[in-house]
Amino acid sequence: DDIDQHKMFWDWTTRILIDIYGLNAVVMDDTNGGASSEMRGFYSSLIQRAVQFNEKNGGGSMTLSLLTNLQGQFGGGDDESTVFSVDDFAESSEKVRQRVSMLVNKNIPLTPQNLRKIQIPLPVASESEKKRRLALQHIDDLISMSDGQIWLDENLYNKGQRPAVDAQRSITRVGIGADTNSRADAPALRSLAGGLRFDFAQADSLDGAGTNSGADKQIMKKKAYLLAMHQGPGEERTLSDNCVAMMAASMRLLDSAIRDGHIAGTREGQATIQALIEHVRKVAPDAMAEIDTTLDMSQSVKKVLETTIREYFS
Repeated sequence: DDIDQHKMFWDWTTRILIDIYGLNAVVMDDTNGGASSEMRGFYSSLIQRAVQFNEKNGGGSMTLSLLTNLQGQFGGGDDESTVFSVDDFAESSEKVRQRVSMLVNKNIPLTPQNLRKIQIPLPVASESEKKRRLALQHIDDLISMSDGQIWLDENLYNKGQRPAVDAQRSITRVGIGADTNSRADAPALRSLAGGLRFDFAQADSLDGAGTNSGADKQIMKKKAYLLAMHQGPGEERTLSDNCVAMMAASMRLLDSAIRDGHIAGTREGQATIQALIEHVRKVAPDAMAEIDTTLDMSQSVKKVLETTIREYFS
């Protein structure tokens, strides 16, 4: 199913109900940022189509991937130049007022962009804000019923990042909890990417801080990881290939390539990673094969790869 077609059907039926019963009776809670149990129930009936096959049909399960679009809902609206005051939040909850006070004490303007960054609802629901809240409610309902989400950002795509995944918004809930043996990724890769979301978030908050501001190293680290993860159309890698690229980034051995302009999305950057991977495949084939077979990385294999990668860049 194309989930957007179901969303269009939902919106069409909602408009009919508004014509009959009025806006406040149908979607007032949604426009104010509230929950929509009706929409959640609507999506639940769709998600229940995902199945667990019995032995007669080969066993296993079907993965349901929901694709949806939020084009034009994250900025550029008619309220982006607004600056709110503390008085505008008089009717908000105590928690919201406390967070607003923290922003004011740090001399951070109460603009829609700054408020949205830390999930503070706007006190005045303009038309563009109402549309945004309804769009986000649609996404929130899907997220709440899924085992995670991959968030692709058009701004990141336009900056040349491939894949254009927003690491701060993209999460998995597969394997979370003490009572499950499920896992969303290979242990070998998880050991290398454990703190990646935090590193990306920190680098994003420091972007534009200027040269020699202390932010250079963190931003360089993010660019190195982006180079390691970048894959062009049709480019395939094994698990061990990805581990080698990620290890080179974590060891700060890609920094010189970044300084030379060999960043993610460039031919030079792609050639840098490909040459590294081919070298390690040639020098340490047994270590690479063990990772691909076991999906894990033993200390002995890690030591072999680290030595091989360091020798390549020396």
